[in-house]
Amino acid sequence: MHKFSKSYVPAWRTALLSVCLTVALSSCGMLSTTTPTASDAAQPETTATSEQTRSADSSSGLTSAASTEGQTESPDGAGETASGSAEAGQTESQNTTASAGNTQTAGKLAYSFSQATLPDSSLATTTDDNNWERWPGTSSLEQSITVDLSAYKGSQQNTQALQGITVIVDPGHGLSDPGAVTTDSAGNQIREADITLPIGLALKDKLEALDATVVMTRTTDSWVSLYSRVAIAGNTVLDFWEQVLTQNGQSTDWTQSLRGDLQTMLDINDDDAASGGRGICQGIGATADLRNLLDAERETSQIIYISVHANTSDSDTTAHGLQTYISTNDSVYASESEAFGEESVDAEYLPVNPNYRNYNDADRTRLAQAIFNGVTGQVPQLLNAAGQAIYTGNYAFLREINLTSVLVETGFISNAEDLAVLTDATSQQQIAQGIADGVYTYFCQN
Repeated sequence: MHKFSKSYVPAWRTALLSVCLTVALSSCGMLSTTTPTASDAAQPETTATSEQTRSADSSSGLTSAASTEGQTESPDGAGETASGSAEAGQTESQNTTASAGNTQTAGKLAYSFSQATLPDSSLATTTDDNNWERWPGTSSLEQSITVDLSAYKGSQQNTQALQGITVIVDPGHGLSDPGAVTTDSAGNQIREADITLPIGLALKDKLEALDATVVMTRTTDSWVSLYSRVAIAGNTVLDFWEQVLTQNGQSTDWTQSLRGDLQTMLDINDDDAASGGRGICQGIGATADLRNLLDAERETSQIIYISVHANTSDSDTTAHGLQTYISTNDSVYASESEAFGEESVDAEYLPVNPNYRNYNDADRTRLAQAIFNGVTGQVPQLLNAAGQAIYTGNYAFLREINLTSVLVETGFISNAEDLAVLTDATSQQQIAQGIADGVYTYFCQN
């Protein structure tokens, strides 16, 4: 999800990488080096190697240096035209809130508001040869929300387990963007978009059964650009911020300004740089406005983002199994700096803004591992013991959304065994249950 080509992609998923930095550096994602994540007992958890990479995301994203030349994913960016209403973000009704001193509660969720000290917006310069300006790794906001998730720890997996938690579920691709495409043994054409949607809808049901609020990026076979997905996530976060600001007698001028920027992205609903659909996400690094949005998202730890996909490999039909992808501070920097270091930068990736470095790598890793364990626990056929659980790279919607977020590659449609699992209705329900189990574990057990 590099800004250059704004999309997410491990190197081996060339299709998905279409809008990556790889447009020189590719079509949907910048080249980024994957790094190993924390290991988990009995689960493979090294980062991507040169044997496996993800294809460019159709509207933006960087290819992952750790990917292999054979495996690619088709462009990501499916969904209907998002408009701040129903389809662009369908949510359950909010829990009523109660106040206890400076602490507000909504179900199990507790949060407090405070005025921050004067934020630091001074720019430092990276120490490598790029001499790239960098934003401070602290919040740019003059106000702060502290979310307390302690009430969830130890909760039973029941109908109130995730009360107050919001999960944005993103079924990848859709309509004019089919994602990866293959043919099954009966000669039927299978589109990735037709696998991700039923899994995403089933995941919505599983999460709502735990009392989570679910926002869908799409619920039909429709087109939603990568940057519309970014806007849907941003508006969900701003809903919460405005609730808190209003409760505390504060102005919402800055959130309304950001909403205007996000609405432009929703209205245009296009990933091409020339269209203007990338909005405040255009270019390398982060503008001051995008930094404000990313920092606001960083403080809403009760909201997470899960994007559902299926993998493919043109060169190796034995490649199989579940994989998860995250973007980290280092993977985004490594990817974008590849383009930054060129003698000239393609106009598609301009302007060059300061590097942003305030992602929560640890939480992203925890969620990815919890989902990996949950899905492989429900569907053991998707466990590739020789593979890895977590890969890192620069993927557009993971880079432009600073929530705890994970890209879930449910399996390889280029592998006959995986394809049989991914197209089976019962298995799709089990995959969705495994992801929901992972979300429950992340909030209530980790």
